[in-house]
Amino acid sequence: MDNKSIEELECDIWKDTEYPTELIRRSYELRKVPITNLDIDDLRLLIGQQIGLKYIVPLALRALSKDILAEGNYYPGDLLKSVLEIPKTFWVTQIHALK
Repeated sequence: MDNKSIEELECDIWKDTEYPTELIRRSYELRKVPITNLDIDDLRLLIGQQIGLKYIVPLALRALSKDILAEGNYYPGDLLKSVLEIPKTFWVTQIHALK
């Protein structure tokens, strides 16, 4: 599973489009990258955009377990901040999936 991209894991290929912002362009590109190749800032960005949460949150939690203040491109703890801002509905869904 880890050698697959979010697009492959979700079986949802986003069509190329005009990218009105750098954030949108980067989000589209990161969906095509194998999740094992995502770095801390990639995880932070995808989590902030709520893209592929089911697949990348476990990676983010692993990174945070090694360094709670794991840093992307902004400041120490920016990954933690993104994880803490994930909507409650995601966590509830994940808990129900474990039952």
